[in-house]
Amino acid sequence: MQGRPSVVDSVLEKMKSGEPARLHPTVPDSKKEEKATAILLATFRVVPDFARAMLSGAGIKVGKRSQIECYTEVSLEIPGEKRQIRPDGLIVITTGEKRWTAFIESKTGTSELKQDQCEEYLQLAKLLGIDAVLTISNQYSTFPTHHPIRVSKVKTRKVGFFHFSWLSIMYSATLQIDSHAIEDPEQAFLLQELIRFLKHPSSGVSSFTRMPKDWTTLCSAVKQGAALKKTDPMITDVVLSWHQLVRFLALELTASVSEPVQVKLSRKYIKDPSERVADDMDRILRSAILVSELSIPNAASPLLVAADLRRRTLNLGMKLEAPGDKKRAPATINWLLRQLKGLERDDLLIRAIWPRRTPDTTASLAQAREDVDCLIHEGSRDLPQSFEVIRVIDLAGKFGGVRTFVEYAAKEVPAFYKDVGEHLRSWVAPPPKLKPKEQSSKSREAVNADAGQGSAEATEREKAETLEKRSEELPKERSMIELPDWSSRR
Repeated sequence: MQGRPSVVDSVLEKMKSGEPARLHPTVPDSKKEEKATAILLATFRVVPDFARAMLSGAGIKVGKRSQIECYTEVSLEIPGEKRQIRPDGLIVITTGEKRWTAFIESKTGTSELKQDQCEEYLQLAKLLGIDAVLTISNQYSTFPTHHPIRVSKVKTRKVGFFHFSWLSIMYSATLQIDSHAIEDPEQAFLLQELIRFLKHPSSGVSSFTRMPKDWTTLCSAVKQGAALKKTDPMITDVVLSWHQLVRFLALELTASVSEPVQVKLSRKYIKDPSERVADDMDRILRSAILVSELSIPNAASPLLVAADLRRRTLNLGMKLEAPGDKKRAPATINWLLRQLKGLERDDLLIRAIWPRRTPDTTASLAQAREDVDCLIHEGSRDLPQSFEVIRVIDLAGKFGGVRTFVEYAAKEVPAFYKDVGEHLRSWVAPPPKLKPKEQSSKSREAVNADAGQGSAEATEREKAETLEKRSEELPKERSMIELPDWSSRR
């Protein structure tokens, strides 16, 4: 945690107004942003474990002995100017002699954060020695460090820039309660009250309900075969909204399974979210498809979510490696079909992926059940390497609807996981079995008999050579049973 004791003290001295965050703020009901921010920051004050869990997602370390102070209705002087800055809140975290501070800027309802406003707060934070700007709204980000608002990188060189959606805050609190992470009963009660407040329509917290207007425009352009350019702003807007939608789906699934579901990203994308945006834009230009994966704890594989703009379909799927203990392809396929026993869906497809350049084979679940050979190439003795279980949902004209597409995605993703994901299991090699005692005894007797016969026939010279050879090989045999240095692998 960065430490600027003298700077923080000067910031507090510059505070013309502000008071500790209250659970029951005395602000009009019309000021939803101020009310929601005050209640959240007050919960941070009295439930530090919740604050610690939330802020850790942004890489902010809050120790067990850290003191958390939160203020609302803050007004600060700007050096050299007559005007004042009024952020929605201020967080001060003190750990020993080190302190970390952050401005809070929040939006509720349909209000959205703006680039110019965010950049102004970043500039003022740098001027006042504030460590970070933390924003909260009904917009979504894959990680707190992946902000939905694109600002100049110059603005974030010395000031952190983090974002949380209200829904992610609510679901994080829910996970804390469901996992009994909050041991103090009074703190648990206050956290439950925060959840109750955020769920109420009057809080201004809302779900992701619509894609941007450019979604409809882009879908129509793809359908008509229009030439698209990477510099077209509508492609950027659609990709950014797709990322928000996928994050929303992960949060919704989190609430359904009571486990943290995350958007699966490569290290490259985690380090630089702009790379993810650029690659997804390239994919739209190349194949008119948007693809993401959801990582679900203990699931057999990530859940793939894809939007095919050209075919106007929503594609969902999970992939399993084929079992390694089967000798024939039908047995391998039946291993998968047994996991889907009792599932009656006409829109499920099974794809078998074969080694080398052998083409993949695809059949409906019903066809595969009736005849597994429909997935096997005639005359082939190969075994499939892996399987994909896929659902293709043809949305036709509803695909381009800014609301209908989101509604179908929010309904079909958890339905697919319930129908398929909950039942799939990865293959695990069975443990080795001990040989029967009788067989082991016979094997040892045969070995001893052969050894005895060989010894009787060996000459004294042969015996000497054998002993000399064994002595030379002893270090090599010992090295094979040395314990690995586990400490060096940590």
